[in-house]
Amino acid sequence: MAACLDLLPIINTLPHAVLVLSRDRGKIIGANDIFLRQTGFDQEGLLSVRLIDLPLFSRQAKRSLIRLYVKAQRGQSDGEAIRLEYVAPDQTLKNVAVTASRFEAGDQSYVTFVFREAAGMDPVDLESWKYCMDLTCEPYMEFQPSMPLIPPLELDDRMSFLKLAGSVLRVKYANRAAVELYDGENGSMTGASFSSIFNREEDALRFLDMLSVVGQMKAETALSGRGAQIVQVEMHCVVRFDDDGGIAALYCSQRDLSGARRYEAIIGGSRVETDFMFHQPFTGVAFFTPTRPLERPRAEDVDMSLDNMLEQIVVMRANRVMIDIHGSDRARFMLKPIRELFPDSFLARQVLKELFVMRSSSVAIYNADDTLAHVSVFRATFDDADRMNGILMVSSKHKDDYQVRYSNKKGESAEDKSAEDKSAEDKSAESKGEKNGSSKLKEDSREDSKEDPREPELSGQLAEKNSEN
Repeated sequence: MAACLDLLPIINTLPHAVLVLSRDRGKIIGANDIFLRQTGFDQEGLLSVRLIDLPLFSRQAKRSLIRLYVKAQRGQSDGEAIRLEYVAPDQTLKNVAVTASRFEAGDQSYVTFVFREAAGMDPVDLESWKYCMDLTCEPYMEFQPSMPLIPPLELDDRMSFLKLAGSVLRVKYANRAAVELYDGENGSMTGASFSSIFNREEDALRFLDMLSVVGQMKAETALSGRGAQIVQVEMHCVVRFDDDGGIAALYCSQRDLSGARRYEAIIGGSRVETDFMFHQPFTGVAFFTPTRPLERPRAEDVDMSLDNMLEQIVVMRANRVMIDIHGSDRARFMLKPIRELFPDSFLARQVLKELFVMRSSSVAIYNADDTLAHVSVFRATFDDADRMNGILMVSSKHKDDYQVRYSNKKGESAEDKSAEDKSAEDKSAESKGEKNGSSKLKEDSREDSKEDPREPELSGQLAEKNSEN
C-alpha cells in the first residue's frame, strides 16, 4: 500500500483518469486527482473498495472491467480497450475508453486502469459512417427494442422472453447490401423484426438465447432472402446492454455463403477428377515445382539460365505409372530434377524454352534401337507476376507386348494373338486339304462307276474260252 501511495505523485501527472487496483480481489488502493474530480469520489472513500462494488458503473460495465482486469493480471491485455458509459456528478453522460496494464512496484504488482474520454459520434460522422456502410458488400443491420428487454431470472419464463425479444427487436438501420438481400419494401428494412429475417424461428431463438447471456455470437444459419429465397450466411451479432442488463441494441452483419458453397462444389468436383486422372493405370502423371518461382530467362544467357532452372525444378508428386516408365522407385524418383527425365540436356532445354514461350510442349522419347519408348506432354503454370510456378507432365508408355483388355476379361498379348492367328490359318489350310482330298476320291469313284463300251465283247470271248475248256 505504501509503495502505491508513493506512486500517486507520478500518476497525478498523467492527463487521463487513473485507477490503481491491487491483485487481491481487485481492491482499489488509489486514484489520481482527475479520476476523483470526474467521478465525484474522494481518496479515502475509494480505498479498499472492490471494483465490483463501485456504484459508478452498470452491471455490464463492471463485467467488462473485471474481464479486462483478469487479462491484465495475466499479461494478456495487449492494449485492449473497452468502451463504457457512466453518469458524472453534473448528471452528464460520460463516454470513456478504458485500458488496463500490470506494473511492478518493489515486491508488489498492481493493475492500473486508464480512462480516456471518447467523444460520441457527431451527426456528420454518423452520415459518413452510413455512407461507408452502404459501399460495403456485406449486409449490416442495427436492431433496437421497442420496449425494455431484461432477461428473466426464472428459466420457465425464458422461452416467452426470447419470442418477445424476436418480435420487439426492430431494424433501425440497414445498409444497401442488407436491403438488396432481404428485398426490403420501398427500398428500406426499417421496422422489420429480428425473427422475420430468419428462415426458421428456432434459429432466431437460438441466436437470442446465446446473445442475451454471452453478448455476441457467430454461426452459420439460413435466412429468408429476396423472393422467399433461402440464403446461407455466416451471421455475427453483438449486443449492447443497458445499465439494468437489458438488451439496448443489437448489431448484426452477415457474410453470404452461397458463392462459397458453389465454389466448394466446383473445387470438390475438380478434386475428384484430378484424383481420378492421377490414379488411373494407363498414363503417367507427375507434378513438378521449382524451388522458387522462375522468371523468364534473358536472351544473352538463356542456355545457362535454363540449365540452372532444370536443376531447380523437381518432382513433387508422381503416380505409379510415371515411376515405372522411368524404371525407378518412389523413394528415388521424388525430388528428382526434371533434367534427369530426359536423355540429354539439349532436349530438356528445348522443352523448358517452349514452356516459357507457349506454356505447353510435347516430346517423343526413343530407345537405342529407334523404337518409341514414350510420348510426354507438358503444361506450365504461371503466377500473377508471370513467373513459372509449376509443370504438369503426362506420359504414355508404348510397348510391343501390350495387353488387350475388353471390359473385365483379360486378353492375350500380341505374340499369343499372332500364334493363335497362325494356328487358325493352319487349321483352315488342313480343312481345305481334306476337302480337296474327299473331292478327288469322289471323282475317282465316279470314273470307276462308268461302263466300258468294250465290256460285252470281252464278256463273250471269256465265255467261249470257258466252254472249250
